[in-house]
Amino acid sequence: MRIFSYFKRHKIISIIALVLVVILALSALRKGGSDKIPNAETLKRVNLVSVYDFKNEKDYISTTGIVETKGQADLKSQYSAPVKFVYAEMGDIVNEGDIILELENSDIRAQLAQAEALLASYEGQYRSSAIGDEISKNNAIDKIRDSYIKGYDVLVSQIEPLLTNYDGNGGQISSMSLDSEISNKIITARIDLREDLKVWKRSIDSLSENSSVDDIQKSIDLSKKNLRNIDILLGYISETLNDSARHSSGSFTTFLNTWKAVVSQARSTISGAISTIISVESGYRTANNSLDTIAIAQVNAGEASVNNLKAQLAKTIVVSPVNGKISSLPLAIGELASPGTLLATVISDQGLEIKSYISGQDLAKIKNGDKAIIANGVDGEVYSVAPSISNTNKKAEIKIAIASSTASTTKRMTIGSIVPVKIAVSKNIREGETVSYKLPIQDVKIIPGEAYVLTVDEENKIKKYSVLLGEVKGDFVEVVGGLDDGMKIVSPVYELDEGEEVIVE
Repeated sequence: MRIFSYFKRHKIISIIALVLVVILALSALRKGGSDKIPNAETLKRVNLVSVYDFKNEKDYISTTGIVETKGQADLKSQYSAPVKFVYAEMGDIVNEGDIILELENSDIRAQLAQAEALLASYEGQYRSSAIGDEISKNNAIDKIRDSYIKGYDVLVSQIEPLLTNYDGNGGQISSMSLDSEISNKIITARIDLREDLKVWKRSIDSLSENSSVDDIQKSIDLSKKNLRNIDILLGYISETLNDSARHSSGSFTTFLNTWKAVVSQARSTISGAISTIISVESGYRTANNSLDTIAIAQVNAGEASVNNLKAQLAKTIVVSPVNGKISSLPLAIGELASPGTLLATVISDQGLEIKSYISGQDLAKIKNGDKAIIANGVDGEVYSVAPSISNTNKKAEIKIAIASSTASTTKRMTIGSIVPVKIAVSKNIREGETVSYKLPIQDVKIIPGEAYVLTVDEENKIKKYSVLLGEVKGDFVEVVGGLDDGMKIVSPVYELDEGEEVIVE
């Protein structure tokens, strides 16, 4: 019994020791693993596919097609000359605007240089004439502004005090007149001129060196009108003063005589301003119309000659109209090009398409706008469907546009290559019928008691989604629950753990 008890006691101790060893080992493993930080070299790379492409409300017509381009530029000569330079080779990638070759154009370049020099001379003559016009314009603007200043000074500084501020025996001048009609005219003219001054001022302020001929003429016309209206007002006031002087005596007569002199001087000032503005108008019109018409004609002719030679030169320089690849360069340096001769062909790297042929039976199922899956998951869309089958091959031609011509797409799409194509055609889903997905079996993880697909979240980490399966048919399995059209899943399913970080290709 003692022996049994001894072994029993030591057995328990041994078990405890073993447990401690295991715990320490696991702790060491956990600690060692925590120091490992994933990096791009160690991360697994995965591909994603849209489950919408496998929706069971669509059937797929499988066929093959040839990769073509919608954009092919055949560059033909517009000029007769030998090839001078060739800047590219067959197969070179070119961008829009890149020079491919150049025809002999030495004579054109020499003529262009001469024409440009002559045009510069003509433009110099024109500028000389235009300078005179500019001086005339600035002078006109200065005189217009001066006319406003004189008119404003006469009204505000000289006449207004007489009309509003006199407090002598005679009272306001409007009350001096023995003629009520004249008095009313003074009052009306005075009110009108107050508003006219505001409009006149805005017109003056808007004038600048960039003002047009019409703008300056409008200011001249406005100045003449306002100056003449001021002179009319001064005439009414002069008539009133003279009338009042005939019926006055003493100090009031002296007052009236003083204001008669002021008004007389004001009328002289306005008369001089009117004469100046009329002279400015006449001089400005003459100067404005005196530009050297011969110089203008020479400039126009010179510009036409330069533009014509530039157009000729452009015909000798062959540039690519698109981004793409050179597929043809038939002429070498020294060979003669005639109008219409093919100089180069550039196949655009944009606007790729697939041309395919389908049976008459499938033709009835396909329409423009149907989605297609091409080669390695490249998206496409049917944009052209022949109305009937060909009598030659008993098939109908369809064309599929590549959804996007990105660099990755063009790498996978070589012009002239044969690629597999699946065209999605809609089925009529009866009311109450469950919408399901027909996924490749390689995209679904099936284990006892569970089936799931893998997705990648915003942090590029793996996430599991449980799904409900239906029938398995060949290489496909029906998924009847757990998916929606917007999901993208990992294809094919890798040995990945939920939460594992990956790189999406």
